[in-house]
Amino acid sequence: LHGLAKTMKPGGICVVGVKEGEGEKFIGEAFVENMKRRETYFGKLEMEELLRSAGFEITRSYISGDELGRSTTRWLHIFVRKYS
Repeated sequence: LHGLAKTMKPGGICVVGVKEGEGEKFIGEAFVENMKRRETYFGKLEMEELLRSAGFEITRSYISGDELGRSTTRWLHIFVRKYS
């Protein structure tokens, strides 16, 4: 996140999207040909604090369901602005 902040102009905006939750796990799902991958999950307050410490201002955040219909997957969307 600090590297992202370094590449952005002051006042620049960005949307960060991550899976909402805690911890991490290895998964494989049919829609990605069962390719095994590690996923790391973040809580809303945790991710907002990480972004603030990297030099971003939180302008909006919300949690949504999964567009692929997975009932156990929720997405965290955070809109940020780089401090001047």
